[in-house]
Amino acid sequence: MSTLHKKGRFEPVVDKTWRIFTMVVVLGLGIAIVLVPLALLIPLLIKAAQASDPTEHSLLWLWVSMTVIELGLAAFIIWGMFRTAFGLWQEPMYPK
Repeated sequence: MSTLHKKGRFEPVVDKTWRIFTMVVVLGLGIAIVLVPLALLIPLLIKAAQASDPTEHSLLWLWVSMTVIELGLAAFIIWGMFRTAFGLWQEPMYPK
């Protein structure tokens, strides 16, 4: 049995506030997912790119491939996070 729900005076303001808060949190997490690993990998890339140490120079391929894989994985995580946070997962990805 359903009853009519009368909206409170401040309900639209609260809904809009939570929507903005969710957007800010999701954007912050999306940026953090990219920046934190890059902050760790960029110094390794710089050190490996210097030809003065042959041991580190031979690891350049490893750091470049890790950076590419991390950015690709971050793109999928951020895409899924945005879809879930904003309710886009309920819509079909490829409409018929």
